[in-house]
Amino acid sequence: FAADVFAELVPAYEQLASEQLLSHINIHLMRTIMRLFAIDTPVVNSTDITYDRSLDATGRLVSLCQALGATTYVSGPSAASYLAPETFAEAGIDLEFVDYSQYREYPQLHGDFEHAVTAIDLLANTGSQAREYLLTPRDRTQPSPLLVPQVMT
Repeated sequence: FAADVFAELVPAYEQLASEQLLSHINIHLMRTIMRLFAIDTPVVNSTDITYDRSLDATGRLVSLCQALGATTYVSGPSAASYLAPETFAEAGIDLEFVDYSQYREYPQLHGDFEHAVTAIDLLANTGSQAREYLLTPRDRTQPSPLLVPQVMT
């Protein structure tokens, strides 16, 4: 584990040792990782947004996007099996899926390079150099492979 990152993650984990709610743990870890990557994308809790909660899962996401004025929703590739692209299209919102294969390879501790790993792997293996391996919009050759979705739910 890269020492500079380890020194920042240990206090984050220790602070959460007694936390009972997984959602609070996730939010805290997400903000810690964002800080380590110097990502300043605003994060909004869906409980603080007025949107139509009576819709199905895709409809709720679209309603959240509309409430925030989003024009694009970026999701992990697994969601392609259950999101309804037509619902996004009807609302005029682009739906994009992360393509992990577009990320630059970095030195990993064991075996051949594996693209489909977490941000923690990148941080653990590259430390303070991790941000250099992230893609920026100018690096795109396909739809947006962003680290943090434009709308957090």
